[in-house]
Amino acid sequence: GARVLGACKALAHWHLDLKASHIGAEGVGALASVPVREGEALTHLSLHCNKIGDEGARALAGVLSECKALAHLDLGLNQIGLDGTRCLVVGLEKCQAENWRRPERAREILDLSYTEVGRGLL
Repeated sequence: GARVLGACKALAHWHLDLKASHIGAEGVGALASVPVREGEALTHLSLHCNKIGDEGARALAGVLSECKALAHLDLGLNQIGLDGTRCLVVGLEKCQAENWRRPERAREILDLSYTEVGRGLL
């Protein structure tokens, strides 16, 4: 999984569904390294059930500011703890996608179900 993601040249207006693909933190790191080119955008990303943990969340958080069209991010069932969630929050604060600027839509666009935060630890 990780090698395939790293070989991608760019992601353009994609709904990328990698649910239960077993990519782990390494695969998320490879996905985060895919360049974003002018006029291209990832709109929906599902990494549900991939055991990305805090390490994968940190890698993803580092590129969220570049996601100008991201409308939905599913990170449920990924063993993300408080450290990873804090990194995601910082990354999402820098995100330029309009949807992330509307707190009333937070449950529609970010899924952290079955993670430490989803279980109500924050």
